[in-house]
Amino acid sequence: KVLVLIDTKMDEAAEQLKDFVQQKRGNKQLIVINTHWHPDHVGGNKYYKGSGIIAGDYGKDAWVKEAGAETLPDIWLKDSMHVTVGGDTLLVFNCHRMAHTGNDVLVYSTKRKILFAGDLILNHQAPVLMGQANGNTYIQLMDWISEHLEVNTLVPGHGPVGGRELIQQFKTYLLDMKEAAANSDLESAMIEKYKDWNQIPFVMSPGATIKHFRTLKEKE
Repeated sequence: KVLVLIDTKMDEAAEQLKDFVQQKRGNKQLIVINTHWHPDHVGGNKYYKGSGIIAGDYGKDAWVKEAGAETLPDIWLKDSMHVTVGGDTLLVFNCHRMAHTGNDVLVYSTKRKILFAGDLILNHQAPVLMGQANGNTYIQLMDWISEHLEVNTLVPGHGPVGGRELIQQFKTYLLDMKEAAANSDLESAMIEKYKDWNQIPFVMSPGATIKHFRTLKEKE
């Protein structure tokens, strides 16, 4: 029997999750999967040493610099793997694209049609587009997911669980911000359109996303 944990949170939330996992685990084998290396998703890795923690192929040195040595995974996922959980099979694969990070991992339940998207898809939250992030690749991945995966339930990296509609919702946000980046007359309207989304000014906001797309355009 297998119990799969996707991302381990950070700080107090990580401790609470650890207690919950212990209650549910029993004598099951525990497999931990990190969708990406940001501390709010891997801060609790320290509680699961020896569990075969799986993450994208970032490499030790880069990971330690980003998230700290105590969160290091055990297995670097270069391509894809399958994990059998009861009567279901989880497809775990490295996207190999500079989207949110350079090695974002998606987890897909082939039986239940559940997609665990990490921060590649968010629900009513502006993304953090820093470092290796690339908004254009984000959009490409939305199209790839729509074309290749039958999704009934989508678990975003942040925000409430939803359905397939979250893919188009998040893609529309990115396209709106890209359009505003190209046409400054639209900027105020687009920022107003998403005023109710969870955001942090200058870092994780419509304005920050617009700035990101402008920077990408300048690099072309």
